[in-house]
Amino acid sequence: MKRQIMYLCLLAMMLIVASCSNEMEYEVAQVDAPTVVSVTPAEGSTLKAGDITITVTYDKNVFFASKYADQIVFEGGTLVSADVIGSSSTLTIVVNAARGAHCSLTIPEGLVKGPNQMPAPEVSLQFRIKDINGNLVAATSQKAKDLYAFIVDNYGEKVISGIMARESWNTLEADKVYEWTGKYPAINGFDYGHLAWTVAGVKWDIFPGYDDISPVENWHNAGGIVSCMWHWNLSIKRELTSLLVSRA
Repeated sequence: MKRQIMYLCLLAMMLIVASCSNEMEYEVAQVDAPTVVSVTPAEGSTLKAGDITITVTYDKNVFFASKYADQIVFEGGTLVSADVIGSSSTLTIVVNAARGAHCSLTIPEGLVKGPNQMPAPEVSLQFRIKDINGNLVAATSQKAKDLYAFIVDNYGEKVISGIMARESWNTLEADKVYEWTGKYPAINGFDYGHLAWTVAGVKWDIFPGYDDISPVENWHNAGGIVSCMWHWNLSIKRELTSLLVSRA
């Protein structure tokens, strides 16, 4: 009988110890709610169009479920993603905004949480996206305005196709592009690099000379964009070469 009572006492003590152990295992120290340390980009920044990364850094590790990203309010573009990667104090947000947009971001209070589910404060940010000045300065003709509008519309969105003339003053390479693709490039580049040949009266089949501007006119009249450049012809005399190298 005494032995049974002893066993019961031991069993009760074990249960008490186990109960105390469980209470200690799940006890979590109380901590303050996270506070914001920094936000980038800075308030009122002017940024380039496209994907923009916004980082919000807190004074302690935070928790955020990406499935709640739709609760972040972003105006002026599209919210792409929002994540806290691993054990981190930084919330990383990616947005996309177009030129000229005025953007605002709001992270509601409590959407981001710290230890013990303590709610982080609301975060707000405003910035704008660079735009292109659509006003021409010197050229004011309608054709110039139309060309500039075409360039502005494609800036940052598409690549405008172009190709250089073969031997300076024709559209032979552009014609090849048309043969291969069924489309002409938008730009044909002409080059005054053979000006000395024209001055000397030299011409050949694919180089009519610069006194004949029909290759340029024909390209322009067909709706193409004309680009002109000049490769300078330099003397190969040793004295001049040495001078150029010394001033490079």
